Amino acid sequence: MQDIPARSKHCSYCNKCVAMLDHHCVWFNNCIGLSNYWSFLSFLVSITVLCIHGSVLIFYALLLSARNNYENPFFVKLNGLNSNSFLPVKDMLVVVMSGTTTNETDKWEQIYDAIDDRVLYIVYPNNKEDSPGVLEIIMGNPNKDTRKKELITSRKQIINIYNDGFLGNLNTIFFKNKLVNS
Repeated sequence: MQDIPARSKHCSYCNKCVAMLDHHCVWFNNCIGLSNYWSFLSFLVSITVLCIHGSVLIFYALLLSARNNYENPFFVKLNGLNSNSFLPVKDMLVVVMSGTTTNETDKWEQIYDAIDDRVLYIVYPNNKEDSPGVLEIIMGNPNKDTRKKELITSRKQIINIYNDGFLGNLNTIFFKNKLVNS
């Protein structure tokens, strides 16, 4: 049996086990994970720089066109700059800062929603608080469930063990030493 690093997941598109699987990217036609995460971030940064450069060029062309009273049909339908083109970089920075993958970020949002809805509990399988608890969403009347449980009322009660801070998370992505030694 082969040792699998922590946070490895199976990609249903590639049919492979990927260390720190973030998502399957149609642009790369590959999984984004530990081995190519820096390439993906570089790709997003270069696209953002390209969008900024293109926006500046278009703005400059519009300025020249307005100054010289040109009637260029290329600029007639132009609605201005689109700030949504910078969202992928912002989203990936949030993922890096939190020490999660895209999939894990979505799951954390579900956990936060369950905390806000007051339906997330730590359930103790052996009915003993000294045993490790399992997070579980209990809908309806929680008193019908006879297992020992504790209501999670704050996000501070649950921690992400993989979050090493922004610089530590960058170190994990670029130098991969944390997952390799796990």
